[in-house]
Amino acid sequence: MNDYFCISTSLKQKMSKGSQAFNNYCDINNKSLLKYYGFALMNNIFDYTDVIYLGFDNDEAGSKAKEKSMKLLNSYGIKTMDLSYSPYKDADEFIRNEGVEKFKNLL
Repeated sequence: MNDYFCISTSLKQKMSKGSQAFNNYCDINNKSLLKYYGFALMNNIFDYTDVIYLGFDNDEAGSKAKEKSMKLLNSYGIKTMDLSYSPYKDADEFIRNEGVEKFKNLL
């Protein structure tokens, strides 16, 4: 299979010589950036994980923070999973009552 590089633009006006063009390489990790484009990014968030587990307190503030975090992470193409500590308030209360092994099963 031959790999190739193609640039497509949707400019509505001509670019003048010496002007700067900005590219969007999509939401991909450094392995793919190196393979297809020949460079990598420092602190590329797409290198770290495919899924982020979110565990917030079971109260109104925790619910709002969870919703805001999920929306932000999902906008970057990162999948999120909700850790529910119900009927307990938080992870600490869950572990004290149910134990570490049951907490690990949430993951």
